[in-house]
Amino acid sequence: MKKKNLISWEDPRWGVVHAVTDSYTQNGALAVMLVLADGEPLTDLSKNLPGSSMLPPGHFYAKTYSENEEIAKYALKSGWFEEVGPGVESGFVRLPVWRLLDKRKEAV
Repeated sequence: MKKKNLISWEDPRWGVVHAVTDSYTQNGALAVMLVLADGEPLTDLSKNLPGSSMLPPGHFYAKTYSENEEIAKYALKSGWFEEVGPGVESGFVRLPVWRLLDKRKEAV
């Protein structure tokens, strides 16, 4: 899959943030990377875990802990994502299942 800049929102700390989607080469699961307006990589919003490829299209395990805690909150508030499942435990953290939405709140 070709990288695609689908969405953008304003983050109080980082300014304009873009979400770029791709697929993980290992299993084809949805990958969501966040980049700044100037194209500088910011963080990966998705995590590729065992079972990631079994999630429905448009769904991914969201990294909402550690350095992603704040940015994940604003990503969710942007209206482009929806938490749809409790997710899985990985080590000492839980990774919820998120779904990528379009502006009409329909699954992508």
